[in-house]
Amino acid sequence: MYGLIIIIGTLVGMEIPLLTRVLSETGDIRRSIADVLSLDYLGALIGSVAFPLFLLPFLGLFRASFVIGFFNAGVALFNVVVFSSLLRFPRRYAALAVLVCALLISTMITNERITAFAEGQLYADRIIFSEQTPYQKIVLTKEDGTNRHRLYLDGHIQFAEVDEYRYHEALVHPVLSAPGSRKEVLILGGGDGLAVREILKYQDVQRITLVDIDPAITRICSTLAPITRLNQGALQNPRVSIRNEDAFAFLRQSKEIFDRVIIDLPDPHNEALSKLYSVEFYNLLGRRLTADGLVVSQSTSPLMTRETFRAIGETMSNAGFEVLRYKVNVPSFAGDWGFTLAGRPGYLPTAFAIPEANTRFLTSQVMEAATVFAKDEQVLSSLTNSIFEPKLYLPITGKLPVGKSFYEEEHNDQFHRNS
Repeated sequence: MYGLIIIIGTLVGMEIPLLTRVLSETGDIRRSIADVLSLDYLGALIGSVAFPLFLLPFLGLFRASFVIGFFNAGVALFNVVVFSSLLRFPRRYAALAVLVCALLISTMITNERITAFAEGQLYADRIIFSEQTPYQKIVLTKEDGTNRHRLYLDGHIQFAEVDEYRYHEALVHPVLSAPGSRKEVLILGGGDGLAVREILKYQDVQRITLVDIDPAITRICSTLAPITRLNQGALQNPRVSIRNEDAFAFLRQSKEIFDRVIIDLPDPHNEALSKLYSVEFYNLLGRRLTADGLVVSQSTSPLMTRETFRAIGETMSNAGFEVLRYKVNVPSFAGDWGFTLAGRPGYLPTAFAIPEANTRFLTSQVMEAATVFAKDEQVLSSLTNSIFEPKLYLPITGKLPVGKSFYEEEHNDQFHRNS
């Protein structure tokens, strides 16, 4: 892999001096260098804009790569024809360019098979559904033997059927069971409908507004049988209103007020997600909250990403919230997973009465213990994340990207017995 990268980089680096030499034979060398650099920057600009906005969303990673390769091979063939008088073996080069174009066309035609094979090597379980949307790559896998499913977005696990209830109970029930009104509930993210499933257990919740930017994920999780079985058709419930909008834009434009807000967004792997963990984002959120309203956010791993976990709470505090951090063990997320409960000063609950009839895992005693952190998780962070000074960026998170968790591997026989 490194050798291939070095070869490609070397060939790309040779491009500019070669072009400069060719053009300098027909004019002033200074002007030739200026023309080459201008065209190089222009091509880079077109490519950097076209790839994320057009090629990747509409063609997918593999087909877009083949299209770019085909375009380059076509340019090579064009140059062979135009400059054939300057080449020693123009027919050979033309034949090679035509062969490369034909090979790329054939790979574009068989793109689905190539993509399926490549994805199959990335995931330990069998892929039963895959779709590239303008926002993300959605993959659903099924484990042979137990028939348990896992959902991945851009290669990051979103839930594993074997223990998703641990995560979603810990996310929903502490904030929903706290004293106060819970008629209006807002979910930011959570397009899989599993958090909605837990919220619907509270009969006094009148309306749930779910904001997820990707219409494909809410459509898939409303219709795909393995997921609707898990979320119990929650997204089709009449109390649920789905808004396919950016969470930041929704908070900025909305005039609605909510009693409870549940933030079930992906980890901040990139700059676009990092802004959803910023002080500006939490300031907007405070305007959409009732005086005694509460917010809960998934907050990454308190062990694997300690600084990030602490910084999320610190950023909420700097937005005027009082915060309470807690954690639970979610084996598929590589161990302990953290959450941050927030409210206006004086309104944060000090005790929890978890409705145990509605849970498989969480109890009031478990919740009390969840607020205790081990010595190696006691990292005090003073980081405040903002749009103008983004400090939260996780290229690698505590969530396992593919396959089974170490816990499932070590307890495989037990999982099969219980399935």
